[in-house]
Amino acid sequence: MTKKIALRFLKRNEVKRLKHVAGIIALPPSF
Repeated sequence: MTKKIALRFLKRNEVKRLKHVAGIIALPPSF
């Protein structure tokens, strides 16, 4: 894997994680 591809992959993962966290925060707490 070249550095460019690795960086792009990391960025995409970061966006996914941020969206996931934002989704959890947006949901009303169920407990």
